[in-house]
Amino acid sequence: MSLRRGVRTIVTVAALLVTGGAMAAETGEQVASVVAPPVVTKWGTGFFVNQAGDVVTARHVIEGCNAVSLIKDGRSAPALVGNLGGSFDIAVLHSPMKPSVAAVFARTTSLERGDPVFAESYPVLRRMPDAAATLYNGFVHAAATANADHIAISSQAGHGSSGSPVLDEDGLVIGLIDERVAAYGAMTVGARASSADNFVVALSGKAIKSFLVASGVAFEESAEAQLAPLEGDAVRAAAISVAVICH
Repeated sequence: MSLRRGVRTIVTVAALLVTGGAMAAETGEQVASVVAPPVVTKWGTGFFVNQAGDVVTARHVIEGCNAVSLIKDGRSAPALVGNLGGSFDIAVLHSPMKPSVAAVFARTTSLERGDPVFAESYPVLRRMPDAAATLYNGFVHAAATANADHIAISSQAGHGSSGSPVLDEDGLVIGLIDERVAAYGAMTVGARASSADNFVVALSGKAIKSFLVASGVAFEESAEAQLAPLEGDAVRAAAISVAVICH
């Protein structure tokens, strides 16, 4: 289910509650109250890091939220905010939702300019008609080695991609989208950009793993490819990704 459909479902349930309440009043039954659906104030993407249901996302996606929920494949579940990254834009969420597939991090990473990668928001992944054939949709930018904790990527990933996993050509996670940056000029984390820009900054896999270790959250890493021959990265990304909703 797409994010738009997920929100529509919440509104539809609320409408049914209101109708049911009116009918009950007409039959003389006591109706205590009708709870309005939570308002979606912002949203982003996250990804499962283990089978227990722990999710990582960008910290700014869930900052200031009264409540956080996850939506994936027609399912919805509340999420509790766990540890927040101090100097990094990252957060871990705990949820009762269990994934069929969790992320596997690259054990070691040696990126070079032009290396193919894949990163996209959950709603876009849900409606990609050619996901199985999409091997990658971005490239490592020259500024990737300017900061060991971040990777600059040439990518069209747009609104809602904050918190999305960045996968290498083996389907291993090597980063998490932090934000979009100016298409020209210094690749500086913190430089907000418009939807027309085509570069993103991602927190490196090394930084993510350090954060998870400090947070006591289990994860898997490997040097083995996680994709079948000719399988696209988009399929893997869709399997481990989830929509993160801020109420």
